[in-house]
Amino acid sequence: MRIKESQFDRAAELFFQAAALPEQWPGALEFLGNSLGAVGVEMLPVHTGSLVCSPAMDEVVQDFVASRWFPDNPFMRRGLELTRAGRQGLISSAEMLTPEEMVRDPFVNEWRRKFRLGPQAGMVLVNQPPDLIMPIVFEQRLSDEPYERAELTKMNGLLALLKPAVNLALKVGFSASRRMADSVGQPGREIILFSRSGRVLHAPAALEERFGDALYLRAGTLGAWNHDANERLSSAVKRATGTAPPGERVARSFALPRKHGGRPLIGQVVPLTGAAHDVFMLARAVLIITDPLANQDRTSTPVRELYGLTPAEARLASRVGAGEQLADIAAAENITIETARSRLKLVLAKTGTHRQTELALLISSFGR
Repeated sequence: MRIKESQFDRAAELFFQAAALPEQWPGALEFLGNSLGAVGVEMLPVHTGSLVCSPAMDEVVQDFVASRWFPDNPFMRRGLELTRAGRQGLISSAEMLTPEEMVRDPFVNEWRRKFRLGPQAGMVLVNQPPDLIMPIVFEQRLSDEPYERAELTKMNGLLALLKPAVNLALKVGFSASRRMADSVGQPGREIILFSRSGRVLHAPAALEERFGDALYLRAGTLGAWNHDANERLSSAVKRATGTAPPGERVARSFALPRKHGGRPLIGQVVPLTGAAHDVFMLARAVLIITDPLANQDRTSTPVRELYGLTPAEARLASRVGAGEQLADIAAAENITIETARSRLKLVLAKTGTHRQTELALLISSFGR
């Protein structure tokens, strides 16, 4: 029997531990998959662009994210359609695609078979409109028989126990995101977090008190009083929260005029990628609002804090953003070109960029 009910209590215990300690999610998902006879398990927050999976699925998930199937694969699309129509519990892949569609579908034949993936079953564990849908997917091998109805019933009973843990994890992660945003912000420079849909996830409590003559917040939507500034703000948020590579999601900073005149605020919308996305979890982009009249070092940027860079990495990133070549940076920093390359690789990994040009675009957006 591939369903091991004797392990259900331990699976629930591991889920609640992972809710408080996110680094334990891969192990919790691996134990869950083993108890249900799955080759791997994935949790796929639809509106965050972030995935968590059991270790056996690492290569699969990396390829999935990099492929054209990540935004819209037929299993996910059909499963969500059935869920929105009122379907409860796990949905098997046979219910998502007909046998005829399975034979013809390129996602099944070109991508899934490449990793020898067979039947699957999934369901929406958490649905928090409008910004978060959290499906969980159980993958089987190409040689496995699909889950039987009796097995799916037992699995549904276990997943009902796990839902509170996932809800708790989201609350813990969101609380941490808000604390981090508030700690990065400072007088004269505030941080606002946006979800994948462009809605405000978190804004400082005193936002309108400090900047209400330039900005307003209504029902989760941030706007600027000035029409042209509002258009630029909306466009920048839409661009930064999109699915393009990080280098294509950055935008120039823009002025936010005040209703009664005076020196305008400066806005910079920056995509959260790499280490910054891990820290802020549910957030997809951040708006940095700077008041030029505040008593602060106006040349500083939150690059280092957002992406967790060391001082040396931050200097290299800043020089790359200024258009300097790696050989010149190495000479200026008094390091070898090999050390500069190694440091650049770390910066690329932390910022979620893949090329020096992408990094330059991302970093330079802070100072425009």
